[in-house]
Amino acid sequence: MEKKAQISLEYLIIITAFFSSLLIIIPSINFIVNDFLFVNDSLLMKQISEKISEQDKLFLFLSDGSRKEFEFVPAKDITLKTINNEFILSNPKKTIIINLSSKQNFFEEKFNSKFVIIIEKQNNETKIFFSKK
Repeated sequence: MEKKAQISLEYLIIITAFFSSLLIIIPSINFIVNDFLFVNDSLLMKQISEKISEQDKLFLFLSDGSRKEFEFVPAKDITLKTINNEFILSNPKKTIIINLSSKQNFFEEKFNSKFVIIIEKQNNETKIFFSKK
């Protein structure tokens, strides 16, 4: 009987140690994963800013009715905002501001799944629209 009690006690100590170590490791892993996702979204924001800037310059020379669509998938979330001639991309760790050639309608939305950026030339102005997929 004494041996069984000792084995049960040792088993409980091992289980307690295992779960205690998980309590220490899981927050560290969570922090690392969140940082990785923010870095991934920051790289995506840089890619989006380069594409939008390039297309904005290209659309200056295209005729009315021209249209281009781009699909993007953020790892965590990205906030897109247009105010006057500015296109602003942000996440909790980084913000990128692009100056556009045409005034835009006000828009602000946070995307955490696939979304589309649509660039159109209307009335000799480049307009940017967004939609979720």
